[in-house]
Amino acid sequence: MRTSQFFNYVSNLKNRHFLIHDIIILLVSPTIALFLRLEGDLDLVVGWQKFFILTLVLLVLKIGVFYFFGLYNRIWSKASVDELARIIFSAFFILLLEIFVFVLIKFLGIRIAGQFPYTLPILDTIVSVSFVSISRFSSRLFEAMGYRMENKEGTTNILIVGAGQTGLIVLTELLRSPSFGRIVGFLDDDINKIKLRIKGIPILGGISELKKTASKLKIKKVIIAMPTAPGSKIREVFEDCRALGIDALTVPSLQNIINGTVNVSSIRKIKLEDLLRREQIETNTDDIRLLIANNIVLISGAGGSIGSELVRQVLSFNPKQIVLLGHGENSVFEIEQEVLGSVSHNNKNIISVIADIRNKKRLEQIFEMYKPKLVFHAAAHKHVPLMEGNVEEAVTNNVLGTKNLVSMAVKYDVDKFVLISSDKAVNPTNIMGASKRMAEMVVLNAAIKHKRAFCAVRFGNVLGSRGSVVGIFNKQIEMGGPIKITHPEIKRYFMTIPEAVQLVLQSSTLSNGGEIFVLDMGEPVKIIDLAKDMIKFSGLKFGEDIDIEITGLRPGEKLFEELFLETEQYVRTKHIKIYLAMNAAKYVHPNFEDLSCNLVEMATKNNSEKTEMLRLFKEIVPEFNHMEN
Repeated sequence: MRTSQFFNYVSNLKNRHFLIHDIIILLVSPTIALFLRLEGDLDLVVGWQKFFILTLVLLVLKIGVFYFFGLYNRIWSKASVDELARIIFSAFFILLLEIFVFVLIKFLGIRIAGQFPYTLPILDTIVSVSFVSISRFSSRLFEAMGYRMENKEGTTNILIVGAGQTGLIVLTELLRSPSFGRIVGFLDDDINKIKLRIKGIPILGGISELKKTASKLKIKKVIIAMPTAPGSKIREVFEDCRALGIDALTVPSLQNIINGTVNVSSIRKIKLEDLLRREQIETNTDDIRLLIANNIVLISGAGGSIGSELVRQVLSFNPKQIVLLGHGENSVFEIEQEVLGSVSHNNKNIISVIADIRNKKRLEQIFEMYKPKLVFHAAAHKHVPLMEGNVEEAVTNNVLGTKNLVSMAVKYDVDKFVLISSDKAVNPTNIMGASKRMAEMVVLNAAIKHKRAFCAVRFGNVLGSRGSVVGIFNKQIEMGGPIKITHPEIKRYFMTIPEAVQLVLQSSTLSNGGEIFVLDMGEPVKIIDLAKDMIKFSGLKFGEDIDIEITGLRPGEKLFEELFLETEQYVRTKHIKIYLAMNAAKYVHPNFEDLSCNLVEMATKNNSEKTEMLRLFKEIVPEFNHMEN
């Protein structure tokens, strides 16, 4: 048996093995204590039979104390401060019990070992607990030694970039999986950490020294353990790795790390989203927790990109119940299975409901049954070209569906209603944008009329969503190109899905009713530059391996999406990344109810005229300027 195998064998000892070990040790510990007390002169001992009976009594008491403090239901190879504290408390109680027993013996006048040694309880406690502690923590020691032995035998040298808490988590996981490779060191820009060690692994220098360190140590893999670092820093490391021909990997999102779901299998390759990542958003989680904890939350469109992330983040704030409402059964099933498998909630906490938000009677059943106090409305048709050819669907889903949800929210006394809106609702040039602007008006109208804390949150494109340009470009690259772009000057705002949802939750805490919040999306990205980056990211060359084809703007498509207008008043809220659109939040057409009902009625007729529907759209949303390219 190899040394590392022996260490791993010892580290895998079970609690039943420790029980047997404890019985043996506790049977001899009083004798050892007596030997120490008498400085080895056991000739002074008389009454061995009674002393053996005393040893058995103490054995039962000690085992009972250990059981009481949970020393037989722990995984000792993962022992930490909590386990050490339990052993210390056990020692204290054992000492008290032994003193009581010896005082009782003295009181009864029972002669056991010469003159009654008053220090014997202390010595016996020290001996007993010392051996028990050594046996327990040696399990963790041997596990670490075993992993380290196997790690030294690995053939793939690994460098971890980031020596913070995440780097420690990654190191711990990699030490448990030596087949992944051999960890040779860390890089970190904190000068106070350089030349220190984490679990014996040295911090070799700053991140700028990656090329030099990787070449010197023959590094094959670099793991970026900086979940909050901006995309510019990730890009810097990625470019260095690519120049050296090294695999660049990273860890999952910060949310996964918080939830404790990081393991070797979740360490993944760099994605485009990582390179575009902005600096970490600071949110007031106390306010969000106060809003969500112990409340019933309903999320429409729960299977979609934004809806599913809302489910994940809302669950982290311990709602009493969360209702996953969606029309597509497969997507709802997927998010349901994901959260049931990763959080400590049971089936009663997570309710999956398949329903069409256009069906008002079905919604009434749902609200009557679950009585949610918070509603996040993320269900919507969002694809611009498709909605140009399916105006009826845009109206019935985005407008009628929102009207139905809002009316149920009013009827069943929902405390807060949050509509997920879009930057396309600003000066809309397409049906989808106009329908989302009308959805905003539905929410604002109810907030004003019923004095409710209902609001809308606008933001642009999110990376990784279904049908996003990134996914489309990836498929086109896989097929050998070309990448198709509608216009060389077209620009779009981008935000990661977790970032957007964080700000949506923060916005919900700021709402008093009737607001349209606008998220700060940063700087817009030129789509042609994004395409070139993706070609480069894939290890290919633009113009040689993959071409870019300009196809022309699609119906209703803008060159530039607008978040802020010159004629609009925007006020920054107490959160630096969230603005309040003042004018838009105040405007609702005076005849909105009648006009919107006419539009919905027209959309539900099979013989509806698109021209007349567009006229009604224009009347309800004056800034609507339809572009039919």
